Amino acid sequence: MYNKSEFFCAPNVSKKALNRFYAHFSAEKEELHALEVYEGGKLLIRSASAPYSTTDKRECYSISKSFTATAIGMLITEGKLSEDDRIVDIFPDRCPPVISENLAALRVRHVLSMNMGQTDWECLMPQMTFADDAAEAFLAQDFPLEPGTCFAYNTGGSCLLAAIVQHISGMTLLDYLNIKLFAPLGINGVNWVCVNDGTNAGGLGIQLCVGDMAKLGLLYLNGGVWMGKRLLSEEWVKAASSPISDNNQNEDDKMDWRSGYGYQFWINARDGYRCDGASGQYCLILPKYNMVFAIQTLLRDMPAEIDAIFDFIEHIHDADDACDIPVLLPDYTPPRSMTRITGMENRVYRLEENPLRFTTFSLSYDTAKDALLLNFSNGEYTDTVTAGNGRYFESTLTAPYFLPRMDNLIDRRHVEMCRIASSYRMIDGEVHWLARLLNCPNPVHVKIAFSDEAVTIRIEPDELVVYDATVIKGTLQN
Repeated sequence: MYNKSEFFCAPNVSKKALNRFYAHFSAEKEELHALEVYEGGKLLIRSASAPYSTTDKRECYSISKSFTATAIGMLITEGKLSEDDRIVDIFPDRCPPVISENLAALRVRHVLSMNMGQTDWECLMPQMTFADDAAEAFLAQDFPLEPGTCFAYNTGGSCLLAAIVQHISGMTLLDYLNIKLFAPLGINGVNWVCVNDGTNAGGLGIQLCVGDMAKLGLLYLNGGVWMGKRLLSEEWVKAASSPISDNNQNEDDKMDWRSGYGYQFWINARDGYRCDGASGQYCLILPKYNMVFAIQTLLRDMPAEIDAIFDFIEHIHDADDACDIPVLLPDYTPPRSMTRITGMENRVYRLEENPLRFTTFSLSYDTAKDALLLNFSNGEYTDTVTAGNGRYFESTLTAPYFLPRMDNLIDRRHVEMCRIASSYRMIDGEVHWLARLLNCPNPVHVKIAFSDEAVTIRIEPDELVVYDATVIKGTLQN
């Protein structure tokens, strides 16, 4: 059962300012899941609102890019790669028969800084995800502009960086970082999705806890040194955190997306730079304040989140009017249902063919827990999901297409283990199952409707993840 939040706060942190920051996430769908803040290398704040935890390894989206760049920086620090190496020289056997002038001019630094000669509507990741050879698919594309002349955010370039690491090191990006970065930093249990050819996706797909993100920030804040050992050169850290690319042409974006782009890091308008992932995953490195601010959220308005962070930082050490101010963590306790389903317990439904590969479904009721038990079989094994009434229970569901992913950027056909904190409500005779993913920011909403001898299961991902709902129909068998 998941009902306990986590909280630590240093004595010199203003509770009033902290509550004002937490209140930013009180609105519907603007959620703060986990937070770690360091100042001068010391922990200031650690918090997580139930059912989330600061130890959850979860999808961090484009935070992945900064870790990928760090692997490139390590290869450069080791003298095995240069920012000025040409891509066609790294992959001579994967180039197209005719190499254009712009492709020939493409160098590692152009890929790092999202200045590859592409335009902003030509993301190459969909082609690379399903290709037999991701690097070859990248090199086969058109490069209409001279590299270094136009910033265009392109996740495919980050996947190419992952392919470069694999090509030079002889191991996957994840394995290379396990040895060179994660072991020294004390980071364990990292997962990273691969594209079709076995290359780690690079630009997305890494699963980290908030503390893992903070450790990368602390490494950069300390100039590439960890516990007295240099892991990255000072030159790399300076270059990665500098506005290499001019992205001021992003006229519709807020200032923190128009203040420059380094080597897979965004430059902040007010201070420092950041790792930046969809739905509000951030790790801000703030030299002026000597701080690292790592946060995992679920929200739409990412610019407002950065504004709230900087406002909080400006007031983080304000003197409070009283010493006994209670801290009000964001509360995601699910509502209780006053009714329960009747007459459907232990009825087994055979399901039509569906992407999640479920073959049968049934449900029962655990009176002691006041919880629904949702049983999904795939013909080989059965997963039972426990959904609490007014509280969460953790379960594991193993299936493809259930864990929210950004469609076409990651192959969702592979079976994945989904850690779920579940609750349910009865609304108009339907079971409304809320599955809060603990290895992904985005929840899944499932509606289960019964009629005569049939069941309809409608799986609707959070609207921030773009793909269609899945509808599964079944017929009663007993």
